[in-house]
Amino acid sequence: MPILLVMLIALVLEILLRFETWDSFIKPKSYLGNAIYRLQAIEKFGLENIHWITIGDSRIDWGLEHNKLFSVQKHNGLNHLRMSFESSNFMALQATIDWSISHMPNLKGILLGVAEDNFGHYSSVTNQYNVAWPFRDYFNYDNYRYFDDYHNYYSYITRSAIAVYYRDLKRFFRGIIKRANMIEYYLKSNHDKTLQFNRSMEGNICGFQLEDLKQCVNTSKDISKKKTSLNGAERFILAVCHTSSAQYLLENELEYYKLNEQTRIDITHNWQKLFSSILSKQIKLKLVLLPEHPMYGYMIKPSDAHEVVEEALISIDQHSDFELLDLRRVLKTNSQTPECGYYMDPLHYNNLGKSRLTQKIIDSLENNLNLTDLPKIDIINKGHFE
Repeated sequence: MPILLVMLIALVLEILLRFETWDSFIKPKSYLGNAIYRLQAIEKFGLENIHWITIGDSRIDWGLEHNKLFSVQKHNGLNHLRMSFESSNFMALQATIDWSISHMPNLKGILLGVAEDNFGHYSSVTNQYNVAWPFRDYFNYDNYRYFDDYHNYYSYITRSAIAVYYRDLKRFFRGIIKRANMIEYYLKSNHDKTLQFNRSMEGNICGFQLEDLKQCVNTSKDISKKKTSLNGAERFILAVCHTSSAQYLLENELEYYKLNEQTRIDITHNWQKLFSSILSKQIKLKLVLLPEHPMYGYMIKPSDAHEVVEEALISIDQHSDFELLDLRRVLKTNSQTPECGYYMDPLHYNNLGKSRLTQKIIDSLENNLNLTDLPKIDIINKGHFE
C-alpha cells in the first residue's frame, strides 16, 4: 500500500506539472523560468505576427542588443524576436527552432548565432530539458543523435515533469516569501523588456593573463589564493585552468583532444539535418559564427571543431536561402582595443563587444533585405506589445 500510494501521488503530481499548474510559481531567472516566461511573452505578442527569430545560447542571448535589432527590423517591416536561451546546446536549439517553425505561421527567417564550440560539445540531456521544457515535444530522438547514454534505460525519468521541476519545487519551499517577491518584481516588467532584451555587461578581462594555456594555469593559481569572494570571470578561469587535466596538458605539451571519428560524423550529420530541415520549409537561415576567447582554442573545445563547422556547411553553402556571417575574428586585437577588452568573462562579451557584434549583424540584415519578401502590412501592424 505505501508503494502504491507513493506511485499515485507521483502520477498526480506529474499530471499537474505537465498541465502547467506550477508555472505561475516558477523562479523567473532560471533555465526553466526563462523558457516559460518567454513563451508567455511571445504568445502575448502573437505567434502569427513573428517574422524572424534569434536562436542561440547565452553568448548571443546576453551578447546581442535585442532591442536595437527589434527596432531596426521593425523599421524594415519585420517583427524580429528573441528566442535565444542561456545554456542551450544542439538539443535545445533544435527543439526551439522546430517548435517555432511549427507555431509561427508567418516565420520568414532564423538568425542562428553559434560559436565553434557549439559544434563540438553537447551538454547533458537533463539540462537541455530544463532549458527548453515548453518545446519538449520537438525533441527528436529518432532523427538526431543527442549523445544521451542513459536514454534507453532512463528516458522516462529524464523526460518527466517531476525531474524537470524538482529543483524549483525544492527551492520554493525553502524560501516561499523570497520567491513571491521575485515573481512580483518580475511581473512588473512588461513583456517587451523580455523580448527586446539588452543586458548590461560591464567590465573586461584585461586584468587576467589568458592568451595561452601556461598563462591561464598560472593565472588560475593566483586566483585560487584569493581570500575574497570571486567574480564570474575568476570562477570561470578556475573551473577551466585550475584542473589536473590543464596541468597535465601543460606539463606534457599536448594538444587538446579531437573528436573521435564516429562522434564527429554524428555531430556533422546532426547540424546538416537541422540546416536542411529549416531550408526545406522555405525559411531563410542566417548562420552567425560568433567569436570565442582564445581559452576555447587551447582548453575547452575540440581542436578540430573548425573542421566540423566546414563539413557541416558543405551541403547548404550554395542554397539561395542560406547566408553565412562569419564574425569569428571581428573582436581580435586592433589598434584601439585589445581582444580582452571585448569580453566580460571568457565566455560572454561585454557592452563594447556586444555593440560591435550587434551592428555587424544589423548591417548584414539590411544589406540583404529583399523588399519583395516583406509581409502584408495588415500582418505587420498586428504585432505589438500591450
